[in-house]
Amino acid sequence: VGPKMPDCFDERVWQVVEAEPKNVPLRDFNPHFFEFGARFTELLRDEELHEQLEKAFTARYSKLLVGAALSTSEFKDRHLLSREEEKLLDAGRDSMK
Repeated sequence: VGPKMPDCFDERVWQVVEAEPKNVPLRDFNPHFFEFGARFTELLRDEELHEQLEKAFTARYSKLLVGAALSTSEFKDRHLLSREEEKLLDAGRDSMK
């Protein structure tokens, strides 16, 4: 008997993330979606989950964070970001000051 996959990584979540990664409020599924996923992947040695997380992060980064970092106005979609993405956004903006 092994650990059950957490609800934040169930098939329904991945369908939404893959359909339109930019508009998914990952914070609602798990505030630390990527960090938790990375640690959970290490624990289970689940290559499929690792690949899904990597793909989701890359898609979101290219569509959401890059646009936000280049924007000169306040970022309106901050509520969509996981805590890790929020830290990246803030670090990127701070580095451009």
